Amino acid sequence: MVELFGFIDLQLISTVSASIGILAGVVNWIIRSRRAERQRQVEIETRQAELLMGIYDHYLEPEHIDAYIELIHRQWEDYDDFVKRYIDTGKNASFIQIGRYFIGIGVLMKKGLIDISLLYTLLSHPITRIWEKYEQIVQGRRIALGFKLWEDVEYAYHELKKYEEQHAELKT
Repeated sequence: MVELFGFIDLQLISTVSASIGILAGVVNWIIRSRRAERQRQVEIETRQAELLMGIYDHYLEPEHIDAYIELIHRQWEDYDDFVKRYIDTGKNASFIQIGRYFIGIGVLMKKGLIDISLLYTLLSHPITRIWEKYEQIVQGRRIALGFKLWEDVEYAYHELKKYEEQHAELKT
C-alpha cells in the first residue's frame, strides 16, 4: 500500500510539474506577444512621425512657401475673373503645385498613413485656409474640366474639420 501512495505522489508531482511548465510557457508567450505588439506600435508611430516631418519639411521649403503665399494673396471677383487672371494667362503653377501637395496629404489620410492629430497640429491651418479660399474656384474647375479636381484636398479639409469638432478643446 505504501508503494501505491509513493507512485501516486510521484505521478501527482509529475503532472503538477508539467502543468506548471505549460502555464509558464503560456505566460511567457503572452508577455512576448504584448512586447512585440507594443514594439510594432512604436515602429508604426515612428514611421508616421517621420512621414509627417518629411511632409512638413517640404511645406517649409522657400519655393513652397512662396507658392502658398501667392495663392493666399490672390484676388478675384468671381470664377470667370479667376480664369481670366490666372488660368488663361498661364499663372496657375502655384495653384497646381499647392493643389498636388495637399492632394498627396489627402491620399495619405484616406489610406490611414498619417495620424490626424499630428496632421491637425502641423498643417490644419494651411489646408483649411486654401480650401476655404479656393472652394468655389475648384467647384468651377470641376465643371469646366469634367473631373473631381482637388477631391483629396476636400477630403482632408472635411476630415480635419471633423477632428476639430470632436476635439473642441483644440479651438483657440
